[in-house]
Amino acid sequence: MPEPTFVLPNPYSPYADADPLYRHLFPVFAPELVGDPAPGSLVLTRCERMTVVPTEPITYTDELDGPLPAGLCPLCIAAHRGEAPPRFPTTECRRCESTTRHNGLCAICRQDQHADWWQASDTWARPFRIVQGKRTLDGAVFPNGQAVIIDDPETGLSSSAESLDLLLTGYHRAEVMLAEDVIRVGTARVHHAAGEYARMAIDLADTRTALDKARRELGELKDEGDDCDPNCPCRNS
Repeated sequence: MPEPTFVLPNPYSPYADADPLYRHLFPVFAPELVGDPAPGSLVLTRCERMTVVPTEPITYTDELDGPLPAGLCPLCIAAHRGEAPPRFPTTECRRCESTTRHNGLCAICRQDQHADWWQASDTWARPFRIVQGKRTLDGAVFPNGQAVIIDDPETGLSSSAESLDLLLTGYHRAEVMLAEDVIRVGTARVHHAAGEYARMAIDLADTRTALDKARRELGELKDEGDDCDPNCPCRNS
């Protein structure tokens, strides 16, 4: 089966701290002994964050030299190719008080709490929506991974597949959004807008400070030039 030309983000978990807009790669040590990471588990990514293993992990050669699908985490790709992953700041885990680089909750505590949350949430279907041209279609992914989409609500015509990735192969260039992704994307946009506003406010404050300083210096120069010749340029400025 050929590799996809695009990939969806990893499944959602409130205890994942990896970038929710990308699909992440996982380091696998001695795969012949431990195997691939279990779908649904929260594990460490190549970019040294935590995210949920999807139902169908993506496999590539170690070099990753071939064409890659859109949607892969660029930091994971860089780390897989030998570059150093980013160094995140250390904090104290609010649950076990150990030192961690995972935003106030260490990897082990995240895994423990994710396991409880995943077991409870995995009994429900997850709705999603795709936009293909002028069409907007609704569907759902069930706990066993099977995905169903309603092609014609009036007649009940629908399509299904063993997974959402397989189902989407029949909807070329469709934009996909899971229910929780709507919240995450919206939140990300709000954070981005707030960051841009803060940056502009800082720049404006710096500009005003520099302008006030220039005005004070100009005023001091004029005061010093009160006793100079009437034709001095400072009097005509």
